[in-house]
Amino acid sequence: KMSLKFLNKKSWHTANFKNQERVWQAEEEDKAFKRRELERAKQVAHEREKEMHQHLLSQHTNAYEQKAEGKKTGALAFMYEPPPGLTAAAEG
Repeated sequence: KMSLKFLNKKSWHTANFKNQERVWQAEEEDKAFKRRELERAKQVAHEREKEMHQHLLSQHTNAYEQKAEGKKTGALAFMYEPPPGLTAAAEG
């Protein structure tokens, strides 16, 4: 009978220590990559949420200030403002 113990010394064999080390390193790199991706996704979600809150706050603040000043808000608010050249003509 011939012994097959020499197979784990071959470069292509899965029991070869170098192959096991390569697999372990690749798995560790993959884990680190996934960890970084998850951290980036959390950071982006946090930034988007912060921007949304700032936008809502600025909208609320602007609407409140305009309401206090008697200004109209909305898509047609520009119709209630004087034209840009009118203020310059009135001053000069």
